[in-house]
Amino acid sequence: MQTTSGILTLAMCLIIQAASYGQDYASPAGDDESPSFLQLNEALISSGGLLEYIPAAGQREFAKLAPGSSILARDISRFSQFPGVYVGGNAVSLQAGFSIRRADGSGYHPGRTLRLGFHYFSQQRYGYSSFNTVTTPWDTLTSSQTGDQFLVDSAFTETYTFQHWVDHLRLDAALVFRTVRESRWSWFGGVGMTFGPSLLSESFVERVTSRSTRIRDYGSGYDLGNTETDAESERENYTLNTVLGGSLYIPAGVDFRIGKQREFWKPIHLFYEVRPQILYTRIPELGNSVRTGIQQAIGLRVRWK
Repeated sequence: MQTTSGILTLAMCLIIQAASYGQDYASPAGDDESPSFLQLNEALISSGGLLEYIPAAGQREFAKLAPGSSILARDISRFSQFPGVYVGGNAVSLQAGFSIRRADGSGYHPGRTLRLGFHYFSQQRYGYSSFNTVTTPWDTLTSSQTGDQFLVDSAFTETYTFQHWVDHLRLDAALVFRTVRESRWSWFGGVGMTFGPSLLSESFVERVTSRSTRIRDYGSGYDLGNTETDAESERENYTLNTVLGGSLYIPAGVDFRIGKQREFWKPIHLFYEVRPQILYTRIPELGNSVRTGIQQAIGLRVRWK
């Protein structure tokens, strides 16, 4: 996590430095000089959540993500399997925005921006836990006052937990089209893509066993107030190979300009963005996969030109 924080801090510093450079030096070209193809004129930071569909998995898939696991070498077929679900992740994007020169060289498109930057997100791809309890008759207690008899059972419970975490850092590029940018409210949409390796891919598997004696209550099952438990656990941790991933997405949202009169507030915008997307992931232990997902984010945009 310290490496991840350092990379994000460096990325932020680079974007802030680029923003300062662009604000100081990105002046309009003279009449006898053609403008450059791209002009740096904004910086953006956003944060939100990502949902991605992860298909069903079982002991075979988990064993590949925990190579050599002695825990998963046991037969756990009687336990429930991981169902196909949408899993979440936390995402942060840092980007710089560039205006694009018109084809005739007369200036820049007012509502067209090329965004370039970094996209980071942390995701628990698999979060699985299941238990199984085997109960057998163990003893009989007889009340010395009433003569009533109570059956005592011995219970053995096994709980298996498996998790796989991936931290991604990807290059992020998008072509964005906006409505009239001088208005306080504006809409935008476009097309974008991300690609890059994981910073971290790790998993762990844990087995917890407990033995207990339970006095049987015929009215409601077991009287848990009369349970004595002795628990043991074992855990294995694994650092896995680098994961490669990317996405094709459609950025769409609404932008709010904080101020129209005061110079300090004019460049500052707040925005909400949604990204329906197709995600490609290559996990060396499992192979390639293509899935659907969606991301939502709230961000800050500073535009100086």
